[in-house]
Amino acid sequence: MRGASGFGAAIVAALLAGCAAPSARPAHEPPAPAPPVAAADARQRLAEAEAVCQQVAADPALAPLRGRVLTLDPSSSWTREMMVDRHYVDARDRALLALMDQRRARCRQALITASPDQAVPLLDYWARQDDALVQLYDGRVPIGYYNRAMADAQSQFAIDVANQRADVAVRANEHLANPPSEPRPGASAPISPDSFRALIGR
Repeated sequence: MRGASGFGAAIVAALLAGCAAPSARPAHEPPAPAPPVAAADARQRLAEAEAVCQQVAADPALAPLRGRVLTLDPSSSWTREMMVDRHYVDARDRALLALMDQRRARCRQALITASPDQAVPLLDYWARQDDALVQLYDGRVPIGYYNRAMADAQSQFAIDVANQRADVAVRANEHLANPPSEPRPGASAPISPDSFRALIGR
């Protein structure tokens, strides 16, 4: 089976592509100059989020999971053995999965803070991941099923991001896009990392 880059790196790559993609404009309207400062700021925020995700992925405490379950490790690759593994997790594995769930919440928080306009595909993506993680943790599915669900979630995320960008372009062409409003200082409270956990309370 062909290798695939890790989920954290793939998310950031998809989001960076979204920042770099220019919005479609009507043909009769002269193109406005690109806002380089805003684009650079967005890329910088995503780069910082990626650094958080890489730090989480490199956590040595999660090393026993690598090569067995798909995690956030950018250097991990898919193997046939991982996709067809019929084993179920044991007590030690469950403790590691709970730790992974806790650690990766920081990565998720960083990503959604850095790219709030991608909240819908990100939240849908994480919901699919979390559903598979809960089933694996509870012993309802084997490891291979979880790995395939993670891979499917990644593929669907890429489709969702592409569809969202296409929808934004169509709306811009039809003059339906509303100009972005400036965020009000203190309008929203910081999101707790616990909001992005699947196994909290387990």
